[in-house]
Amino acid sequence: MVFVQLVRFPHIASQQQCITSVIGMSWDSLARPAVRDARVWERTSSLDVLGWCSPKTVDLYRYWDERRGVQPMPRRADIDPVDMRAWLARISLIDVGAGGDSFRYRLVGTEVAELRGFDPTGRSVESVWPAQDAEIVLAAYRQVVAQKSPVFCHPAQRWHWDQEPAVGVMLLPLSTDGEKVDQILGYLSDGVGMLGLVM
Repeated sequence: MVFVQLVRFPHIASQQQCITSVIGMSWDSLARPAVRDARVWERTSSLDVLGWCSPKTVDLYRYWDERRGVQPMPRRADIDPVDMRAWLARISLIDVGAGGDSFRYRLVGTEVAELRGFDPTGRSVESVWPAQDAEIVLAAYRQVVAQKSPVFCHPAQRWHWDQEPAVGVMLLPLSTDGEKVDQILGYLSDGVGMLGLVM
């Protein structure tokens, strides 16, 4: 692919005398920032940030909340796949190992897989992220396990002064026995791309 850049010189009066420089460049040669360099992400369990969530993210939280009833979190069996159709494409279901410190992708939605460029289903977190990026993702998962509560990931800073704060990823705990987190349901908000993929 070739990009054409128009260069205007202020001392040249006529716009017809603009000089066109042709720069040969391919997408492969462009720098692709790693997650840690592209954005600094903060994590919180405060429900105050639901106001920063997209409507679909809020709807999924409400579904999860309704399904848990009086328990700290719902069981995996409480989540009906038929009910999840609106969110499936941007969901990841992560299995938590017996010690609570190992994580493996059980299911990855089609849009999440497309953003990654591959489907990581069945693979460990460490095997699909560079080491430093994996630590960002693992820290969020460990927080869900330790707190047994939802975790919301959002940029620490806005890209533009007038940009509204926004939650990029919501992580919801699931449990078989109602006590120990053994699965995490992750949702990537609509409109969030690869740089927001902290799950």
